[in-house]
Amino acid sequence: MLIRQAVISDAQKILKFQKELDQQTDLMLLYPEERQDCCLDIENKISQLNRKHGLWLLAEDQKGTIIGNLTVDRSIFKKIEHLGYVVVGVLKAVRHRGIGDQLFNSMDQWALD
Repeated sequence: MLIRQAVISDAQKILKFQKELDQQTDLMLLYPEERQDCCLDIENKISQLNRKHGLWLLAEDQKGTIIGNLTVDRSIFKKIEHLGYVVVGVLKAVRHRGIGDQLFNSMDQWALD
């Protein structure tokens, strides 16, 4: 498994992952029918996180398929810019294998850096 930061060219793969995750759990923010079919929102979010020093991590299997992700959206306000909104998701088929732990460990390292 590989943990890495998302880039704009990942948008299509991320959309596929998000749609699959939406079908597997009610714990994500959107219902499956609310998810847009356009990659533009994802591309914009990746750019926005990069500009604001946020983070979008992807967990990929050996085939390059996204199996988990974690985002940190930092506050835009100077006084609380050290705070972030964290969202994490892991596909049902690969849960309980430490993927979430690895995503959070990578986030911790990013925060320390």
